[in-house]
Amino acid sequence: MKHYGFHDVAGITATFDNLVIFMRLTHDMLAHLFGIYYDATLRHADLGAFMAREHSAAFTTQHDRFHLHIAAVLEAS
Repeated sequence: MKHYGFHDVAGITATFDNLVIFMRLTHDMLAHLFGIYYDATLRHADLGAFMAREHSAAFTTQHDRFHLHIAAVLEAS
């Protein structure tokens, strides 16, 4: 996922957006999916640095939205 830089970060961010949309449409709080997503993306310092370098606005927005949505998931469960 690091071959195309800016576009890869956009794809990673779109995956999160789709996860949130799925959650809202199904009214199902899938906390474990947020955990899997976090482990695969934001938890890795090297991937976070790549995302911040290649598309800082998307990285910052995703980071903030992730924490907002995970708080909602935890509150609802």
